[in-house]
Amino acid sequence: IKFDTSEAPEDEWDMEDAPIKFDTSEDNFEVGAWFDVQREGKVSYHEAQITELDFESNVKRVKFHFWKLSSDRDEWVDVGCPRIAPHHSYTPRPLDGYKAPKKKNNSDKNKVSNTDKEKGSNTQSPSDASGILPQK
Repeated sequence: IKFDTSEAPEDEWDMEDAPIKFDTSEDNFEVGAWFDVQREGKVSYHEAQITELDFESNVKRVKFHFWKLSSDRDEWVDVGCPRIAPHHSYTPRPLDGYKAPKKKNNSDKNKVSNTDKEKGSNTQSPSDASGILPQK
């Protein structure tokens, strides 16, 4: 027996359809916390850090900055959207004991000028972040 499902109504995608489920209430979000987020129109997930919260409007939403992408690619994502997942649920964790090799300081190329020190970045790598993980 074959069933024709071509005219069956599509249901809305919600957290019940998500392969990894977690509590997406607004209590689990705070600025600086890291999550895996699926960018708009993309298939894979990327590490992203919360930069802003909007819980005052009718639609609760969170603004994410994606690791290693420019801020013009930041996205607002609705709270409860299945595009948001706990950090490292879709992205790989760094290997235990991994440390980046130190470069030998044999030339002037490796010296850091005072100007470069003043421009220093306070952006933390997602692997070093101690952001809030959502409650299960």
